[in-house]
Amino acid sequence: KLSHLPIPSVLERPGTVDGFIVAGVNTASFLDLLAQTRRPFVVYGDTLMEDGANGYSAVRADETGGVSDVTRYLQGLGHTAISFVANTRLPWFRRRFEAYRAAMEAAGLQPLLGEFDSDDERQVGYLAAKSILDKGEPVTAICAGNDHIAQGVYDALRDRGVKVGEQISVAGFNDTLEAVVLHPTLTTVRVHSEQIGRQLAELLLRQIEGKSPAPKL
Repeated sequence: KLSHLPIPSVLERPGTVDGFIVAGVNTASFLDLLAQTRRPFVVYGDTLMEDGANGYSAVRADETGGVSDVTRYLQGLGHTAISFVANTRLPWFRRRFEAYRAAMEAAGLQPLLGEFDSDDERQVGYLAAKSILDKGEPVTAICAGNDHIAQGVYDALRDRGVKVGEQISVAGFNDTLEAVVLHPTLTTVRVHSEQIGRQLAELLLRQIEGKSPAPKL
């Protein structure tokens, strides 16, 4: 229930905040509660636990286009047995899987899903890839839901003596592993975080200046 969710104390003090950006993993119920503050806010929609943002102003990356592109890239390399790996109980990974599935079906190929239910993304990649290998599935490429999942896939393949890029190709999403060196270099979809942040700020300023409507209950 909304009454059981806490509102950050800084938002309860009059005159301290003109508006705010909601990022991280959030729920629609929490956004409904934030709307009660009557302050302008915008939402980073990619990590909202429910699909959609209930009419709130939101900015999202083009997950569908990005995953479609990387799936077609793998197909272009000659791969026909491509598995998607992620925890699809989370809506952002479910959306990416649906984009992968559409790209596979458009090419007349069978979608394959390797998943594991965990909040530890590297563990998801490791255990899902290990399961694919244990089952002897003839997979020649893996499309990971994000780069941290891809890192777990790399770990599993190496533990089994499978050469990444030679025996099984791996692609990721987000381009977030600059500090983690993967060999061979991971093919990944770049999400322009700076541009998303700029768009969120501009959208919020328009609300504060009264140029666009603020969230309403």
